[in-house]
Amino acid sequence: MTNEVFLELSYFVVLLLSVLLGAATWCLLRGSLGCLLASGHVSRHAASARRVVRLALLLGPLLGFTTVRYFSCAVTTYSEVIAKRDYLVSVSLRQLGAAMAYIIVTVLFALLCMTACILAGKEQPRIREDSTG
Repeated sequence: MTNEVFLELSYFVVLLLSVLLGAATWCLLRGSLGCLLASGHVSRHAASARRVVRLALLLGPLLGFTTVRYFSCAVTTYSEVIAKRDYLVSVSLRQLGAAMAYIIVTVLFALLCMTACILAGKEQPRIREDSTG
């Protein structure tokens, strides 16, 4: 396999892995967010927070994947990019790492949203019963 074919193949494999990692993370978080929505201690914004987290877990890895560039100070042309397979592997690993970093940020955002929804649900005003009539 030539380095040019390896570049094309690894690009799409890493892209697919990035999206699959985001989807797998959503599948893991979906149960927790569902339990949170089922409980009575959440605000009305919990459903929209769940949608935002789902979208962020699908778009975040794509964003992280696309932030890694093949060109750098030492590598400025396409022929230099495909010259060494080690360089192609290192760029693929950086793409995967950037996608995972975005997933981690999204999970932290989800935890923050869940905490905020729980706190907002507990702080809803209660109707006070006055015993003096």
